[in-house]
Amino acid sequence: MSKRITISDEAAALYQELVHMGAYPTLESAVEGIALSIQPPESDAELEAILERAAAEFERGEGIPFTRDLSLEILERAKQRHGSVT
Repeated sequence: MSKRITISDEAAALYQELVHMGAYPTLESAVEGIALSIQPPESDAELEAILERAAAEFERGEGIPFTRDLSLEILERAKQRHGSVT
């Protein structure tokens, strides 16, 4: 099932930047990936499986070091491309 949602231009710019950086192949996958990533695990076993998958991705070099500096850089790029939101 797919749904249409409306998000702010600022949020769209941040998602687009994640796609541009290669973190996600499409805007839809970025929104879905982030939405799914904030769901709390239903059990300790599920949390353990999530952590094991994340550790394996990191070991394969698939991790993105999402630091404060990177976050600020993404925001600045979005502002430059789409204007500042006041």
